[in-house]
Amino acid sequence: MSEQKRKQGEGEPRWRWYLITVVLLPMLIPALGLYLRRRGLTEISLQSIVGAFMLYWVVAIVVAGWIIRARFKARMAKLGSPLVDLQLTLEVRERLAALAEARRQSLAVAAFDLLDKELPRPERDKDAEELERVRHENAQLNQLESPSESQGALSVAVTVGILRRLLMLNGADEDNRHLWRTFASETALRIISDALDHLDPRELRSRDALAE
Repeated sequence: MSEQKRKQGEGEPRWRWYLITVVLLPMLIPALGLYLRRRGLTEISLQSIVGAFMLYWVVAIVVAGWIIRARFKARMAKLGSPLVDLQLTLEVRERLAALAEARRQSLAVAAFDLLDKELPRPERDKDAEELERVRHENAQLNQLESPSESQGALSVAVTVGILRRLLMLNGADEDNRHLWRTFASETALRIISDALDHLDPRELRSRDALAE
């Protein structure tokens, strides 16, 4: 009960700021401009009032995008597993989405399962408990996904074993350590794209269709 009250208490100031930012301030700009114009306190044109209103929304959208992105990265950092960012083309995203829908999974879970299946690794890198934990983290990533990134890069949590194998396939070494994340992401994308190319079309059928 106390936990519920605490969450409600945290949510109230947030909604207050939303109300001020989205409703009160936008209404105040034209209202103040028209008031000053009618009183003759300043020579302000209607175009200037409209321009100020539009400028406010541009700034508000940019700041909101920055805040959302910062919170998204902060929350993802708590997952604990290494991440790879897949720069999906529209075609690959659509095929991955079809597979995820057929399997009733999120995009990140479907991508992780393809990597787990396609990457040859020693048994010590296939710990069932760790794999299940990372699959759960990928399910969480679907809920944390930033709206600004939902149509571009797809963040996928991977195990240390998968990350190690991705780097080995790219020949990554200590000299280019600063490029490891890029190497891993590009290799993961190539593997997933190839796996989707060779996927049995029957796997894309939904469970409902198979049940019929």
